[in-house]
Amino acid sequence: MVEKGSVTVLLALLGLSLLTNRRVKCAAGSSISGEGLSQKDLDALAEKLDIKVKVVTNIIPSAPNHVVKLTLGNHGNEDIPKQGWKMYFYSMFLLFPGVFPGFHHNDLDTEHVRINMVQGDLYSLAPMAGFQPISPGKSVEFNISASLWSVARTDFMPRWYVTSDDVKIKPRIVKCTASEDLDFVQPFEDLLQRKRWKGDQYEPFTPEVRMEKLRFSPENVVPKFVIPTPKSLQINEDRPTTSFNKNTWKVYTSNGLFSEMTQYIKDELGVSITDTITPTYANVIVLSYANEFEKEGYALDVKNSIITLTSKDAAGMFYAVQTLSSVISGTKGRIPELRVVDAPRFRWRGMQIDVARNFHSVVDIKRLVKAMSMYKMNVLHLHLTDDEGWRLVIDGLPELTQVGGKRCHDLSETECLIPQLGSGPFPDDSGSGFYNAAEYKELLSYAKKHHVKVVPEFEMPGHSHAAVASMESRFRKLNATGNCTAASQFRLKDTRDSSFYASVQNWMHDAINPCIESTYRFIGKVMDSVKALHADIQPLEIYHFGGDEVAHGAWATSDACSRFLRDNPPYRVTHGLKNYFVSRLAKMASERGLKLAGWEDGFWDGYDPLPVEDLNRQGEVYVNPWNNIWEWGSGSNAYKYANAGYKVILSQATNLYFDHPQEPDPEERGLYWAARYIDTRNVFDFRPERLYDNIRVDRSGFRMAKKDICGYDMSGCTALEKPENIIGMQGALWSETVRTSDELDYMIFPRLVALAERAWHKAAFEEATNVTSDDEWKSFARAVGEREFARLEKIGVKYRIPPPGGRVLPTGQIEVSTTYPQLGVQYSADDGVTWQNIVPNSATHITWNNGDVLLRATNAAGTRFSRAVKLSRVPDVIPSV
Repeated sequence: MVEKGSVTVLLALLGLSLLTNRRVKCAAGSSISGEGLSQKDLDALAEKLDIKVKVVTNIIPSAPNHVVKLTLGNHGNEDIPKQGWKMYFYSMFLLFPGVFPGFHHNDLDTEHVRINMVQGDLYSLAPMAGFQPISPGKSVEFNISASLWSVARTDFMPRWYVTSDDVKIKPRIVKCTASEDLDFVQPFEDLLQRKRWKGDQYEPFTPEVRMEKLRFSPENVVPKFVIPTPKSLQINEDRPTTSFNKNTWKVYTSNGLFSEMTQYIKDELGVSITDTITPTYANVIVLSYANEFEKEGYALDVKNSIITLTSKDAAGMFYAVQTLSSVISGTKGRIPELRVVDAPRFRWRGMQIDVARNFHSVVDIKRLVKAMSMYKMNVLHLHLTDDEGWRLVIDGLPELTQVGGKRCHDLSETECLIPQLGSGPFPDDSGSGFYNAAEYKELLSYAKKHHVKVVPEFEMPGHSHAAVASMESRFRKLNATGNCTAASQFRLKDTRDSSFYASVQNWMHDAINPCIESTYRFIGKVMDSVKALHADIQPLEIYHFGGDEVAHGAWATSDACSRFLRDNPPYRVTHGLKNYFVSRLAKMASERGLKLAGWEDGFWDGYDPLPVEDLNRQGEVYVNPWNNIWEWGSGSNAYKYANAGYKVILSQATNLYFDHPQEPDPEERGLYWAARYIDTRNVFDFRPERLYDNIRVDRSGFRMAKKDICGYDMSGCTALEKPENIIGMQGALWSETVRTSDELDYMIFPRLVALAERAWHKAAFEEATNVTSDDEWKSFARAVGEREFARLEKIGVKYRIPPPGGRVLPTGQIEVSTTYPQLGVQYSADDGVTWQNIVPNSATHITWNNGDVLLRATNAAGTRFSRAVKLSRVPDVIPSV
């Protein structure tokens, strides 16, 4: 039951102002004082609290906000007490916009509870005087206003926890919120829950919609022979095949450049190494040098039981081996006579992974590197720091990982950072972790072996709460010993800065101060330490400083910045302090022989890119343009940077951000601010050399064309004048909603395979605006289903299996389809208790129960499954695709 008089803070629905409602006060009351719960009582509270959250509506006419109903229930045998406890929970969306964040306080008193915005996405709720105990079987409800929209289960975070007013009592995770399944989040059942705003065209795909989207006959499609597609492939089907059996084959080279590669081939293919060959040799892989190849280019020849790999550099030879391995897998060891001549489209073929928001182990990253190398990708961009964590040991600054690399319930952040993003109150979950020197060197060695360059990123001056908090902890510790000089040596904040600001992610005071010299001592220390870690393995070439999303208002009242601006008039302009910061970093990087890289925001002067000649002391400056949301007017930024002389790595959020869902469905993991969904086809369809050809739909899902953004004469879009400065592309996985290894793989694969295809190979469909990728996609999809999934499984990758399509025929039979051939389909007529196999692309009689069945796709072995979807015997009206 729900008790009468439950709390309602949804004033937007009533057309009332939050601040004028007489029952809602900002920090006007006081929480109950007295003894807190005992450990036994707190443990019991965590067991019996029954939390439920439900999006009520996203459609609020007065503001871009949504409403969430929070239910606190009691499924125990004793009352939930009226005092002595506090519950901590998370919201990536700002709660009570207009109230939080507050300049003087971050408390909101309403209906006998106090809600507090701690920092970032951490909030608390505590009973106040007048709060009544919750009896067994009863509950109270709170309608909470939040910014923007919520249309995905994973917008909510697990591991809510309770604490006692007695600080000696350890916190406890509320049991019903502990699972990654997020069962406490209620279904998104109606349009007000599933739509982000009025006019939002997206709806979850029904099985019938998937059936139309996925329909093609695999038997009429020739699968790609190799992924990524080589420049030239000639197969002679009239000649005898070469039989490859690892037990009878050897690898040979007479060129010292490739000596390490023979060992790699031995380990990868299981063959033996030989130092000599005879004039009549056979069953030998010969590594050969030839100077005429492009950098990273190669040739693969198979004829008369001899395999010849030819290149002029080790990277090219490595990619020749990857092609050979793919061919062996695809032909099951019966290789036709063939010749492949190949070279990459772009020199930068990267994948960025965020290990700061949620940490991912060396094992996870090595698995990613292995998969990247299989598809000839060569740059791993490691986002190592952010507000939520610092993930790499820095010599001489142990606090960065002792404090910044750990999360726990320590609101003072003396021993750790506060919990965020569902990490919970203990330092044993995804919020905690870092790479020590040995682990990072192990990762570098593994990456080097697989011809993947590691580019570490240290986000600054914004997104730097972890660094600031860590150095404040260091300051307090050393200051307590009386060592004031050492305490202040690497401090990152101006103590006389009263600026109030909050970042896009609702972090307050998270920007490193650019006007104090200790900031640059700190950065120099980081640069030197990281350079030393790389030195003997993979020398550091690029220092990536992030640079994006510095909150408006940062340093506005900083005493140090006021003095600096007084003495340096040229920086009294828009972005002036940021520009000064970047110029200092460029100089420091140059002094260490490093090139500078950053996200597009970091090199922007407010109107145009900063003059690259002021920054490129080492010859090149690299930039990651990401903000290409067409309606926002920033889709030309990549070309502006290329024309200005920067080396551009396309990182377009609308196609290449793998933190976005892969269907417009509330049950799909991910954020959706740039595009409602980005599936593998969206990645495959991306046209990196014709950016404006990627203008297809707006964020609401309405059709959009180039003329809508650029005009008929293209005057509204910047033309690319220096195409040679577009040096590559990369995907990005931000990890706010990604906490486990399985979730990591689910979000990256198989989208990474499509990313590799576009980064290595320019397809014919890219050459013209009105040419579709249908034929190329079908060829690609068949190869992925029939070959690449098995190769990924072999190295332990748990790729996403898309749900199947399905429809009911007039006969009552059903027909099902899959995105990729070789995936299986199962149905259940008893709500998932038992499952039966069903043949894709054929009419099948099934047992109906209650008018619907569940469908799920499986991997080829039938050991892994997609999420289950419902097929109704009498389907709903099918929305347009």
